[in-house]
Amino acid sequence: MTEKTPRRPPWLAPLLAGAIARLSLPWYGHGFRYMDEHWQTIEPANGLIHGAWSVTTEWRLGLRSWIYPGAVSLLIRAAEALGLRDPIWIVSFVRTLHGALACAAIPLTYLAVDRLTGGPSLPRGRTAALLSAWMVALWPFSIYCGYHTQGDMTGALFVLAGVAAPALFENEGTGLLAAGLAFGAALAIKIDLAVAGLGYGIWLLVETREPRRALARAAWLVAGVAPRGFVGGLVDRLTWHQWFHSIIGH
Repeated sequence: MTEKTPRRPPWLAPLLAGAIARLSLPWYGHGFRYMDEHWQTIEPANGLIHGAWSVTTEWRLGLRSWIYPGAVSLLIRAAEALGLRDPIWIVSFVRTLHGALACAAIPLTYLAVDRLTGGPSLPRGRTAALLSAWMVALWPFSIYCGYHTQGDMTGALFVLAGVAAPALFENEGTGLLAAGLAFGAALAIKIDLAVAGLGYGIWLLVETREPRRALARAAWLVAGVAPRGFVGGLVDRLTWHQWFHSIIGH
């Protein structure tokens, strides 16, 4: 008896194509191209490490959370530990890791569209899922957003994960809990992205006409988001000396 050769997942080809673009372009294109990336993330992250940075009004007034710059500062430290000294190459290293993370959107999109269009038994659904995966992989702005170190761009991956999660789990409660965790991560990266999570939550409540089910959905989402809310408030308390200061100020 011969063993069957494992079938390659359909999203593997677009994943490889998308990864090549997202992992190589950070080393090719340099310069001061995206202001929010610099002032909202790179400058404060560098300030956490070296103490010297250009403090803009939003940071002077405490309108942003230190969670995301704090995470990026760890990547900068890793780059320096590997021997990188030129700021250009340090930023390229950080962008490359962001590009690797952004690649998760490609199989995630395929799986979500495949499930929402009827699963692998329907050829039309498989075609739609594959086209969606290729679009995410090679759409120029998707590539550009994928590797840049900026809150909205990085957080968009978690917004996608939050919307897709309920379609990827058989149990609705588990899927909504995962969605809440994903939206909580997006919220931690950039407070503005809370609008996407709130809109999705409202749609879930309106979409069902069963009050008990609507309450259960809301409870699962809140359970996922709540831990991030506490952590965000605690970080603000430690850094801005007031609970939820960046959220209220923003």
